[in-house]
Amino acid sequence: MTAFSTPPPAAQPEPSPKGSLGETTGLLLVLAADLISVPFHFVAFLMTRDSHCRHFQKSLQQAADSTAQQTKSSSS
Repeated sequence: MTAFSTPPPAAQPEPSPKGSLGETTGLLLVLAADLISVPFHFVAFLMTRDSHCRHFQKSLQQAADSTAQQTKSSSS
């Protein structure tokens, strides 16, 4: 047994693999396209939300009517 032993080697973290320049550029272009399209989609949403709300309310009313008819016919 020796009084002076060498310390264990420090664990070195494995280097993380780096993406290629082309991959990074492609991802940045996709991100930029997504960010640019946000105002367009927001304006499109604002212009069509009233018709979507009316269509949704009409669908809900039709579903409620059909449910009421089914309940009425099954109880008879």
